[in-house]
This record gives sequence, C-alpha cells and structure tokens, in this order.
Amino acid sequence: STPLLGGYVADELMGRFKTIAIFGIIYLIAVSMMSYSVYPGQENKTLFMFSCFGLLSLGSGGIKANVVTLGGDQFDDRNPAHVPQKEQFFNYFYWSINIGAGVSYGYLAQMATNGSGDIPAEYGFFWSFTICAIALAFALMTFLGASGRYIL
Repeated sequence: STPLLGGYVADELMGRFKTIAIFGIIYLIAVSMMSYSVYPGQENKTLFMFSCFGLLSLGSGGIKANVVTLGGDQFDDRNPAHVPQKEQFFNYFYWSINIGAGVSYGYLAQMATNGSGDIPAEYGFFWSFTICAIALAFALMTFLGASGRYIL
C-alpha cells in the first residue's frame, strides 16, 4: 500500500523528484535506526520494529513507486536518439536492482547471521544494516547532487 501512497504524493502533491528525496530521507533514517537498534548490548526491539515496519516500508514505498518513472521521464520518445538510450536505461536499472538484491541476499544476509572476516557474528546484523545505510546515503547524495540535471 505504501507504493500507492508514494505514487499519489508524487502525482498529486509534490512531483517525483521531491517525493523521492523526502521518502529517501525517511528510508535512510529507518535503516540508520535499524542499525542502531541491533547494536550488541544495546538492542531495542521496539525501535527496530518501528523503524522496519513503519519508516522503512514508508520510505521504500515512496521511492519504488517513482524512481523508475522519473528515470523514464528523462527521455523524449519523439526523439529517435532517445529510444535506444531509454532502453539502455531500463536495462541498466533492471540489472542494478538484481545485482543489488544478489549481494544483499548472497552476502549481507550471511554476514548478518554468521559474521564475516573480522566481523563477529554478534555484530553481523549491525554491520549488515550499517552497510545498507552507507550505500543508501551515498545513493541519496548522488541523486540530490544531480538535481539540476533532471527533467522534472
């Protein structure tokens, strides 16, 4: 249901860029809170549940409903040069999502439960969420930093 909310907010209230920016910040706050809430010795189940099932779902829904359409909006279908570029964009988008999911399920999930290298198992969840928070912060900074280049 949160992608419906994200789509509505973008279409009727704020536009795609602002919606992605605001929901992206909510998403980053959620992942950061999740990381904090699983730090060994300071675990907080209430904070984890609120950030995971409240903020994370809200932030994710706002982004997923809009990011691919904002990308598609950057191309003019009437311009023949844009048609293959648009196809290439969707191809790269698809593969980026799948590679990210593969790393997440293949490595981060294992690190969360078993640890990895110098990361002991008791810090696995903390570092799994922290790595996600760092990656999301980088992605959000990149997205916001390029704000002048988007067709809105």
